[in-house]
Amino acid sequence: MTYDELKIKVSEKFVNEPDRYIHTLGVVEIASKLAVNYNLNINEIKIAALLHDYTKYESMLFHKENISPSDYKKYKNTPYILHAISASNILKEKFNIDNENIKTAIRYHVHGHVNMNLFTKVILISDKIEKNRNYPLVEKLRKLVYKDLDLTIILFLEDNIRYNISKGYEVSKELKETLNYLKKEYYEKT
Repeated sequence: MTYDELKIKVSEKFVNEPDRYIHTLGVVEIASKLAVNYNLNINEIKIAALLHDYTKYESMLFHKENISPSDYKKYKNTPYILHAISASNILKEKFNIDNENIKTAIRYHVHGHVNMNLFTKVILISDKIEKNRNYPLVEKLRKLVYKDLDLTIILFLEDNIRYNISKGYEVSKELKETLNYLKKEYYEKT
């Protein structure tokens, strides 16, 4: 399917969730700009950005049926991650998309993973800084992202952990591992 065909599918999917559709288009917009800035395939980036939240409002049963039992068990206490995995898993069947960059970026767009490639990093941070997001650190991140993608992600993840702790939410082990890995890599380079 072309990007335009996929866009129609996404608009139909979120017809009753207009804020999610607006968010999705915001992610496409910033991801496209970052793709140009970081010399990535813009069409692939746009598709990943467009589909990153495709299963956001699906039922727990849907997620359970569309992810591995081990992933379901692993993330049942952090269910906000499930949509990323199920969206990645249905790409081939639903849209005939078998592109590893797209699948991986969607799967890990919530808080990344260790050893992320540039493509995944762009989708991750685009989701967090698109123009409709509003939190204290976001303006700083929007400026920094064009100069230092890794530091932008590090600052976002640190802020996200503080936010989750302040709300009494569980912080996933993977989020902590991702942050620690990025910090180690980043500070060894600088």
